[in-house]
Amino acid sequence: MRLFFLVCLFFSLYPPAAQSQNEQQTGYADLVINGSTSWLLTRAGSLEQANLRTMQATVIAPPQAPRLVAIAKDTANKLVVADSAGQIWQRDEQTRQWSIVATCPHASPYALIVDRHNQYLIIHPLGIWTSDTRGNYFPDDSLLLNKGVRGGMRTTRQWEEKPVWLLDRKDQLWLGFDYGEWGGLLFVFNTHRHQLVQPHPGDFDLAFNPIVSITQAGQSLYLAGSMRHMLTQSHIARVTKLTATTVFTSEPCWDHVAGRESALVHGQSISLLAFSPSDNQLYACIDGAIVKANVTNRSAHLDRWTQVIPNSPTASDRLVRMAFPPTGQLVLLYRNRGLGLFDGKTIRFVKPLTQPKNG
Repeated sequence: MRLFFLVCLFFSLYPPAAQSQNEQQTGYADLVINGSTSWLLTRAGSLEQANLRTMQATVIAPPQAPRLVAIAKDTANKLVVADSAGQIWQRDEQTRQWSIVATCPHASPYALIVDRHNQYLIIHPLGIWTSDTRGNYFPDDSLLLNKGVRGGMRTTRQWEEKPVWLLDRKDQLWLGFDYGEWGGLLFVFNTHRHQLVQPHPGDFDLAFNPIVSITQAGQSLYLAGSMRHMLTQSHIARVTKLTATTVFTSEPCWDHVAGRESALVHGQSISLLAFSPSDNQLYACIDGAIVKANVTNRSAHLDRWTQVIPNSPTASDRLVRMAFPPTGQLVLLYRNRGLGLFDGKTIRFVKPLTQPKNG
């Protein structure tokens, strides 16, 4: 009986590789919005196109390539994707044909970005590759702002984790990493000078802030850090001119109730940020609920949140992305349920897929 219990415990902690791999290949990975159209990438590497007016989706025939792993749009609003071998493909909307526009020599891209000069950038385990210089850039130890991070970053000279990222209005590429109990890392790459520059975290301590989301709000950026190790705590920082200032804090505290023993209460958990320019509100997913706060006063702390959506429509589903199209409505991408559009009262999800597009 004891042996049986240990065997069950082992497989619950370490599921078979085939099962783990299968779970990693299901659901949605990312989206790109182009006007009233949204392009979706699944974790298995397939592509879909959804009309945000009709909420109807169709399948996009992919290029003859290895598994697609990243999605973006270029300055001509054309769909571009990267495959696992590092090839970058562009789709012609008229002919529905694909062509290779660049090839990164480094495989296993984490993300594909296109700057305002139509330069392709690939984030991959060994750094940032740019299509115009065909060079690769990786930070040296002087840019490592959290010395507590251990492992590949300092020994094998590579990023072991996939970052969250944002290309800001100045074409600076921000990368945030979540190293769990070791905290976070933050890097900034100037795409014009092809140089990594050092941000200033200020009171936003990276040792306690694994970076989970970055968004642009006017001239400022907002970073969300959330640590979920033994105790949960989260912070949001406003960044202006590369300098961060904490504007929201949720940390563990003792709940003192008269007549009862004090209890330790966890802080809140933040997973995503998004900014709505139409109403100047910063949206956040906190403990599964979506809330918003006005950020007109850039010197004020964010201590007044208004609830937008109480919780996920499917409790076990993960919210992957939040974004705002030109219509100003909130677009939500859930890993399993897919694309939803929030009209202020309810979430409308994309209808079942129709026949694939030819080409």
